[in-house]
Amino acid sequence: MKRTSGSVLFTAFVEAPMTRNRFWIFLLTITIGAGCVNEYESELAHPEESPPEQEASDKSSPSEASSEQEIAKGDPDAEAPKETTEAPVFLKIQNWDETYALRTKHPGKVIVMDLWSTSCPPCMKEFPKLVSLHRRFRNKGLVCISVSCDYSGRKSRPPEFYVERVTDFLTKQQATFDNILLSTDSTTVTDSIDLAAIPAVYVFDREGNVAKRFDNDSLEDGQMPFTYEDDVIPFVEGLLKTNSE
Repeated sequence: MKRTSGSVLFTAFVEAPMTRNRFWIFLLTITIGAGCVNEYESELAHPEESPPEQEASDKSSPSEASSEQEIAKGDPDAEAPKETTEAPVFLKIQNWDETYALRTKHPGKVIVMDLWSTSCPPCMKEFPKLVSLHRRFRNKGLVCISVSCDYSGRKSRPPEFYVERVTDFLTKQQATFDNILLSTDSTTVTDSIDLAAIPAVYVFDREGNVAKRFDNDSLEDGQMPFTYEDDVIPFVEGLLKTNSE
């Protein structure tokens, strides 16, 4: 029988004179070799399993989990997700006759119709008060309508030209009531209602009749322009109270 190289080395080792030190070295070598073989066979029989990849959608880090628990418990220092609750702003283009006829479309309601323009600083200054009035009385029989008179009649700037500008302003003001952009030019509108200039606010009673028009046409020297705070709101409050009795 042919011996392997390992057998030759082993035979040579054994046939050599055996000293005590060589014996212990031999024994240690055999022991270590046997241990390595056993470990190798164990790895072949039971290969190490790789840990599954963590799915970001199913598991969260300890810090994220802690944050979610704090929000769930109502921790005042934990920031909850913000929700958008603002209603969208809509703008409709139509002529003055159609717009003025809206006073008859809300039977039993008091209507405030504000004529304004983005080129009218006093109009824009008072506009937030219209929004405040709407929020305060919208569930108490009041309807608010804003009427933009931005269109001046220039052919190079049709009503559509002003849509973005007007909508941006209305959105910033959170004007969620009826918003009209007139397709009738501003001069024709003011002439037809005998108005020198905007701002102007119409207040219609529950039957659709003009209860009051606020404007600055008849201001005398030293007289202050009308405001929502001092003039429109008190009048509307009184009208709502009277009509509800």
